[in-house]
Amino acid sequence: MLRSLALMLCVSCTCGPEAEVSEDRVLPRLAPAMPPAAGRPASTPRQPAPQRSLWGLELGTTQAEGIETWIQVQELDCDAAPATRRMTYQYRCMDADLSAEFTGRTPGSARSTLLLARTDSGPLHHVSTLRHHGAAGAAIQDYQTAIAQITLLLGDPTAKDPLPPTRDHFLKDQARFATRWEFSDLEVGASLYKMGGEDVVMRERWDVRGVEAGVPPRPGTVGHSTGGTSGPHSPHGIVPSR
Repeated sequence: MLRSLALMLCVSCTCGPEAEVSEDRVLPRLAPAMPPAAGRPASTPRQPAPQRSLWGLELGTTQAEGIETWIQVQELDCDAAPATRRMTYQYRCMDADLSAEFTGRTPGSARSTLLLARTDSGPLHHVSTLRHHGAAGAAIQDYQTAIAQITLLLGDPTAKDPLPPTRDHFLKDQARFATRWEFSDLEVGASLYKMGGEDVVMRERWDVRGVEAGVPPRPGTVGHSTGGTSGPHSPHGIVPSR
């Protein structure tokens, strides 16, 4: 009886040698394999800007007294006030009659706005200009001049559009071109855009890197997202009137 049971078990199972598993067999993956760490290109760390001086102002260094003295020397008409939602202080100069030192950046008859900003108790960290041009040709010249002059100060841009702007681009309702320079301690950008209106706008912006992201909201407000903007010009949620 026991012999019969053993014989039945032997017949029902695989009694021969175990089949070999091919070395070429590839198990399916649940997700693409990550490349080995050694094969990943290391990101190049940003270098400090060769300089942070602009028009006689030193970003990250010039304090409130120096800003006010500079405005007086340039004979600019500026409104100075705390930002409504961030703990920063703004100097906003509408239709600024910029001195000869600035005319290389404002060809034609652009309507210009100059904005300077510092933290409530800190040095200047933001300088920007917003220039409205009625003619696309003048706006393009302004943009190209700014890029050339910034390049002389800071070197080649970090990123730019592959093709230069032309008048034909601004026959459309919307168009935008941008060039930027990025350093470990400074961010600079020049942009040229049209957003449905008649004017073509040239914006130039200089920021000490990381300051805006660390500025707390003014008490009683919610501030804005770190480093974000709610308008094309102001870093503090205030859009200058046209």
